[in-house]
Amino acid sequence: MEGADKLPNGYYGTSIRLSTAMDPAMGVMLAHKMNGELLAPDHGRPLRVVIPGQIGGRSVKWLTITKEEDGCSLKFDHPTIPALTKGGWMEKVKEQGGELIDGFWGTRSLVTAPSEEKSSLVVKMTDDHVKRIITEEELSQHNKDDDAWFAVNGHVYNATEYLKDHPG
Repeated sequence: MEGADKLPNGYYGTSIRLSTAMDPAMGVMLAHKMNGELLAPDHGRPLRVVIPGQIGGRSVKWLTITKEEDGCSLKFDHPTIPALTKGGWMEKVKEQGGELIDGFWGTRSLVTAPSEEKSSLVVKMTDDHVKRIITEEELSQHNKDDDAWFAVNGHVYNATEYLKDHPG
């Protein structure tokens, strides 16, 4: 991306990885307002890139387009296609070794290319070694701010240590 500001040494440009820009957890924004008001020219009106966790210089003011795509077409790959039809964007990501749950499946890193072996990541929130039975009566006693349990699909979870980060 490049700013429209003509500086003594030319226009300022910078870049971030596509996976950073596309990851919702990174919070990269195109801002047109600040504190409820339209951006002032010295803050980058009409549009500014904001990259949380990066120095302000990476947040380009007066964003301009540096490369336009040839042609005007849009192709939409719906994530769910009929069951008997092969393909779709999720299939393509999986075939290229991408993991849909890690947020970095859009691009391959030049530094850390994905390994050729498929990941066998299994997310599990239960422990097969625990055999204790918790009654509804016992569960109902753990409903305080400093001692909070909850049940989902017959499994009981202790959420006490997460309450300060996720109240309610």
